[in-house]
Amino acid sequence: MADGIHKLQEILSISIPEMLYIGDALFPGGNDAPARETGVICIQVRDPDETKRVIETAIACLSEG
Repeated sequence: MADGIHKLQEILSISIPEMLYIGDALFPGGNDAPARETGVICIQVRDPDETKRVIETAIACLSEG
């Protein structure tokens, strides 16, 4: 997880504060928990439908700005 975030940072030249990570297991011991350690903004979701809504909302907010 954390390795993938750092790889995206390197390949795409995106800073960590510009990233958003969405996962269902951001709690300690969860498979998404290592993402928190990178400093990326994290949003915890319950399921794929909530993931879709979060992504749609983020895109809509970026489009307005």
